[in-house]
Formats: sequence, C-alpha cells, structure tokens
Amino acid sequence: MVLKILKAEFCFKKLGFGDVHPGRFVYSQWRLPPLVYLLYRLALAAYADYWIIETGTMMESMRWQNTSTLTNSSSRMLIEYSFPVYLTNWTYLMLCLYLTLHFLFALFHYCIKFRTSNMLSRPHAEGHRALFNELTLTPTFWDEDRDSEETEDAIVKLYSLPWYFKLTWIFYTIATTASVMVTFMFFAFLWPQFDHSKGIDIINLQLHGINSVIVVVDLLISAVPVRLLHAVYAIIYGLIYITFTGIFFAAGNRSPIYPHVLDWRQPAITIGVVVGVAVIAVPIVHLVLFGIHRIKVQIYHKITPWSTL
Repeated sequence: MVLKILKAEFCFKKLGFGDVHPGRFVYSQWRLPPLVYLLYRLALAAYADYWIIETGTMMESMRWQNTSTLTNSSSRMLIEYSFPVYLTNWTYLMLCLYLTLHFLFALFHYCIKFRTSNMLSRPHAEGHRALFNELTLTPTFWDEDRDSEETEDAIVKLYSLPWYFKLTWIFYTIATTASVMVTFMFFAFLWPQFDHSKGIDIINLQLHGINSVIVVVDLLISAVPVRLLHAVYAIIYGLIYITFTGIFFAAGNRSPIYPHVLDWRQPAITIGVVVGVAVIAVPIVHLVLFGIHRIKVQIYHKITPWSTL
C-alpha cells in the first residue's frame, strides 16, 4: 500500500499543479458547510495578517529604540537588520499570502457557483468523495447550474484547475513546508542562544511557533493536495533566500543574519548548513507532511460513506 502510493508520486506530472478537482480548494476535507469553511478561512487569514503587521511594527520599533531588550545580545541578534531581511519574515509573509489568497479565491468561487441556501448545508457524501478522484465525476453540488431534468448521475470529465487555484497551491506548498522548517531551525539552533529566564517573547512565539500550528491545523482541515515532488519548490524558495543573503553580505552587511547558522563570514559552515537543509531536512519535513495528508485522506475515506447523508 505504502510502496504503491510512493511509486505513484514519482512521476513527472506530479511536479505540476493539475489533475485535481477545483472543489479541493473550496471545500474542507471533512464536509463542513461551505459557510463554516469560508469563515474558517477568513479567521485564519485575518489572524495571520494581523500578526505580520504587528510583529513587523514591533521588530522595527525594537530595532530603533534603546530599550533594555536591546541590551541583551541574545535578543538583539534577531533585530540587527530590518524586517524584510529574515527568512522567518519571508516565510510568515508567504503564509499570509497563501491564507489570504485561499480565502479570496474561495469566496470568489462561492459567489459565482452557489445559491445562498447551499452555503448552510453539508455537501452530500458521494459528491464530496468524488473530489478525491483525479479523473473525477461531476457532483451535483458543484455544478449548481445544471438543468433540473438531469439525473443525479455524474458526468465523467477531467477538470482543468483554474490558474488562481494553481497559484494558491504553490503558495500552500511553500508556506507549509517552509513554516515547519523555520520552527525546527529556530528551536534547534537559535533558541538555545537566547536568555530563557523570561520565556519566549510574543514575536518569536508567533513567527516561530504559532506559524507551524497554523499550517498543521490547515493541513488537517483543508482538502488541498500534498505531493511529494513539490518539495522541490520549497527547496527553490530556500535557495532564492540564500542567494539574497549572499548579495546582501556582498553589499557590505557583515553582521550575521542568523549567528552560527547563516553567517557568510564562515562560508564553509553556511554552505554546509544550506546543503544539509536542502538535501536532508526539507525532504524529510515534506515527507512527514505528505504522510499526515495521506493518513487524513485515508481516515476520511473510512468514515465517509458513499451514500448521501
């Protein structure tokens, strides 16, 4: 079973963002009423967007003010530069973009596809299950504009995923894997350098802890697919950031962005960390996320009958 799943993942087309039903981006995995799922997406996006603004403002304020916080070198090291320099902030911004776009595109699709009455009802089981076939059947709750004379029998068709859902999927893939990586790297390598007497501050809690809570919750609730080969996009994202830091260092910014982890004054260590993260850490994290996704789908198939509820 596991080998069959893994074998199916290692084909060229799985590098792309297609061959899935658009409904995977507007329905939850667990047949929540559309209105409930839309409110969930709004709440998640609003929460993340608030904190990207709040933490950005707080970090810039701390960077310029001579407060007692700044006298502690372990706190200072993360505010040496402005907000856009840090991978943590890149990744949280990527998460915000994903959550906001997912909400807006889902809202757009609901507005053009549904009558008000449909928003309060759970999708019927057989139609919802059809979303999880790659070559899928058209469920009646998706094509609401079908003639009333049509039977409940679905029409076999291969759906073309709209560009805006492909864009959502790309952001989802990068934000999910990168967020978990940021949490791991922070607590494994940077947190031990901090003064722990006062616990974790709100900035680090949001950017390095709650970020992964958000992506895991969304992984469990949403129906967006996770593909093994999509790990390459998280790696490309990381390499883009590393290239940026190299240019940033060459421009005269000599202080390390992340001491003992990303410090171009010690290129051998930095390159070693980059290779280790790209070749080992990111694939493992993405594999774990893929495993969680597959377990979620299997549980869904076990508890969701084919007959309409």
